[in-house]
Amino acid sequence: MQKHNRAIIKILCVIIAAFMYPGLIASGALGRGELRSLTAKDGLSDLLVNVIYKDSTGYVWFGTESGLDRFDGNRIKSFKLDSDSRNVSRRINAITSGSNGSIFVGSNIGLFELLSGSSSLVRIHKDKLNGAVSSLVDDGKGKLYIGTNTGLYIYIMRERKSWRSS
Repeated sequence: MQKHNRAIIKILCVIIAAFMYPGLIASGALGRGELRSLTAKDGLSDLLVNVIYKDSTGYVWFGTESGLDRFDGNRIKSFKLDSDSRNVSRRINAITSGSNGSIFVGSNIGLFELLSGSSSLVRIHKDKLNGAVSSLVDDGKGKLYIGTNTGLYIYIMRERKSWRSS
Protein backbone atom coordinates (compact mmCIF):
# COMPACT_ATOMS: atom_id res chain seq x y z
CA MET A 1 0.00 0.00 0.00
CA GLN A 2 2.82 2.44 0.84
CA LYS A 3 4.42 1.88 -2.58
CA HIS A 4 1.08 2.64 -4.20
CA ASN A 5 0.74 5.93 -2.20
CA ARG A 6 4.28 7.00 -3.09
CA ALA A 7 3.61 6.36 -6.76
CA ILE A 8 0.43 8.47 -6.64
CA ILE A 9 2.27 11.30 -4.84
CA LYS A 10 5.06 11.25 -7.46
CA ILE A 11 2.52 11.38 -10.30
CA LEU A 12 0.70 14.28 -8.64
CA CYS A 13 3.98 16.19 -8.19
CA VAL A 14 4.83 15.69 -11.86
CA ILE A 15 1.39 16.89 -12.94
CA ILE A 16 1.54 19.97 -10.69
CA ALA A 17 5.05 20.81 -11.90
CA ALA A 18 3.96 20.41 -15.53
CA PHE A 19 1.22 22.99 -15.01
CA MET A 20 3.38 25.41 -12.99
CA TYR A 21 6.55 25.32 -15.14
CA PRO A 22 5.14 27.22 -18.17
CA GLY A 23 3.76 29.87 -15.84
CA LEU A 24 7.11 30.28 -14.11
CA ILE A 25 8.89 30.64 -17.45
CA ALA A 26 6.34 33.20 -18.68
CA SER A 27 6.71 35.23 -15.50
CA GLY A 28 10.51 35.21 -15.79
CA ALA A 29 11.02 33.37 -12.51
CA LEU A 30 13.17 30.65 -14.07
CA GLY A 31 16.32 31.00 -16.15
CA ARG A 32 16.40 34.72 -16.61
CA GLY A 33 18.86 37.20 -15.24
CA GLU A 34 18.97 40.94 -15.35
CA LEU A 35 19.77 42.53 -18.72
CA ARG A 36 21.56 45.87 -18.79
CA SER A 37 22.74 47.81 -21.81
CA LEU A 38 25.82 49.98 -22.15
CA THR A 39 25.62 52.81 -24.67
CA ALA A 40 27.39 56.01 -25.62
CA LYS A 41 25.55 57.70 -22.73
CA ASP A 42 27.49 55.38 -20.40
CA GLY A 43 30.78 56.23 -22.14
CA LEU A 44 31.05 53.40 -24.68
CA SER A 45 33.18 54.72 -27.55
CA ASP A 46 31.12 52.93 -30.22
CA LEU A 47 28.03 50.75 -30.31
CA LEU A 48 29.75 48.07 -32.42
CA VAL A 49 31.75 45.89 -30.01
CA ASN A 50 34.14 43.47 -31.78
CA VAL A 51 35.88 41.82 -28.82
CA ILE A 52 35.38 41.52 -25.06
CA TYR A 53 38.16 40.58 -22.62
CA LYS A 54 38.17 40.26 -18.82
CA ASP A 55 41.55 40.70 -17.15
CA SER A 56 42.81 39.13 -13.92
CA THR A 57 41.81 42.17 -11.83
CA GLY A 58 38.18 42.05 -12.95
CA TYR A 59 38.13 44.88 -15.49
CA VAL A 60 36.16 44.11 -18.63
CA TRP A 61 37.66 45.52 -21.83
CA PHE A 62 35.65 46.23 -24.98
CA GLY A 63 37.28 46.56 -28.38
CA THR A 64 35.03 48.70 -30.56
CA GLU A 65 35.14 50.27 -34.01
CA SER A 66 36.48 53.47 -32.41
CA GLY A 67 38.93 52.27 -29.77
CA LEU A 68 39.33 50.50 -26.44
CA ASP A 69 37.01 50.85 -23.44
CA ARG A 70 37.55 49.62 -19.87
CA PHE A 71 34.53 48.84 -17.69
CA ASP A 72 34.89 48.53 -13.91
CA GLY A 73 31.29 47.46 -13.32
CA ASN A 74 30.06 51.04 -12.93
CA ARG A 75 31.94 53.35 -15.29
CA ILE A 76 33.57 53.14 -18.69
CA LYS A 77 36.92 54.74 -19.47
CA SER A 78 37.98 55.08 -23.12
CA PHE A 79 41.52 54.77 -24.46
CA LYS A 80 42.38 56.10 -27.92
CA LEU A 81 44.87 54.64 -30.36
CA ASP A 82 48.01 56.68 -30.97
CA SER A 83 48.10 56.87 -34.78
CA ASP A 84 49.76 59.05 -37.38
CA SER A 85 46.54 59.86 -39.19
CA ARG A 86 43.06 60.84 -38.03
CA ASN A 87 41.50 58.94 -40.96
CA VAL A 88 42.95 55.58 -39.88
CA SER A 89 40.56 52.85 -38.74
CA ARG A 90 40.56 52.47 -34.97
CA ARG A 91 38.81 49.07 -35.05
CA ILE A 92 39.95 46.79 -32.21
CA ASN A 93 40.05 43.07 -33.09
CA ALA A 94 41.90 41.47 -30.15
CA ILE A 95 42.75 42.23 -26.50
CA THR A 96 44.95 40.45 -23.96
CA SER A 97 47.01 41.07 -20.83
CA GLY A 98 50.72 40.60 -21.14
CA SER A 99 52.84 38.83 -18.56
CA ASN A 100 54.62 42.19 -18.17
CA GLY A 101 51.40 43.75 -16.80
CA SER A 102 50.44 45.66 -19.94
CA ILE A 103 47.26 45.48 -21.96
CA PHE A 104 47.89 44.64 -25.62
CA VAL A 105 45.44 45.47 -28.38
CA GLY A 106 45.31 44.27 -31.97
CA SER A 107 43.72 46.66 -34.46
CA ASN A 108 43.25 46.95 -38.21
CA ILE A 109 46.58 48.79 -38.46
CA GLY A 110 48.78 46.89 -36.00
CA LEU A 111 49.66 46.16 -32.39
CA PHE A 112 49.24 48.64 -29.53
CA GLU A 113 50.19 48.61 -25.85
CA LEU A 114 48.59 50.51 -22.98
CA LEU A 115 51.46 52.05 -21.04
CA SER A 116 51.39 52.71 -17.31
CA GLY A 117 49.60 55.94 -16.41
CA SER A 118 48.68 56.66 -20.02
CA SER A 119 45.28 57.32 -21.53
CA SER A 120 46.34 56.33 -25.04
CA LEU A 121 47.62 53.18 -26.64
CA VAL A 122 51.11 53.31 -28.18
CA ARG A 123 51.83 51.49 -31.42
CA ILE A 124 54.48 48.74 -31.29
CA HIS A 125 56.78 47.85 -34.20
CA LYS A 126 54.77 49.74 -36.81
CA ASP A 127 57.49 48.99 -39.37
CA LYS A 128 56.85 45.22 -39.11
CA LEU A 129 53.28 45.01 -37.81
CA ASN A 130 51.51 47.30 -40.26
CA GLY A 131 48.49 45.13 -41.10
CA ALA A 132 45.45 43.87 -39.26
CA VAL A 133 46.10 42.04 -35.99
CA SER A 134 43.30 39.56 -35.46
CA SER A 135 44.43 37.49 -32.46
CA LEU A 136 46.72 37.77 -29.43
CA VAL A 137 47.91 35.15 -26.93
CA ASP A 138 50.32 35.66 -24.04
CA ASP A 139 52.19 32.47 -23.09
CA GLY A 140 52.77 33.65 -19.50
CA LYS A 141 56.55 33.48 -20.00
CA GLY A 142 57.16 36.84 -21.65
CA LYS A 143 56.12 36.02 -25.21
CA LEU A 144 53.12 37.43 -27.02
CA TYR A 145 51.89 35.52 -30.08
CA ILE A 146 50.37 37.82 -32.70
CA GLY A 147 48.12 36.56 -35.48
CA THR A 148 47.96 38.97 -38.42
CA ASN A 149 46.84 39.10 -42.04
CA THR A 150 50.52 38.77 -43.03
CA GLY A 151 51.49 35.87 -40.77
CA LEU A 152 52.30 34.94 -37.19
CA TYR A 153 54.69 37.02 -35.08
CA ILE A 154 56.21 36.52 -31.63
CA TYR A 155 56.86 39.60 -29.49
CA ILE A 156 59.26 39.18 -26.57
CA MET A 157 58.09 41.54 -23.85
CA ARG A 158 60.26 43.64 -21.62
CA GLU A 159 59.33 44.06 -17.97
CA ARG A 160 57.42 47.29 -17.40
CA LYS A 161 55.39 48.80 -14.62
CA SER A 162 51.76 47.88 -14.84
CA TRP A 163 49.23 50.56 -15.79
CA ARG A 164 47.34 49.38 -12.71
CA SER A 165 49.97 50.89 -10.44
CA SER A 166 49.04 54.44 -11.42
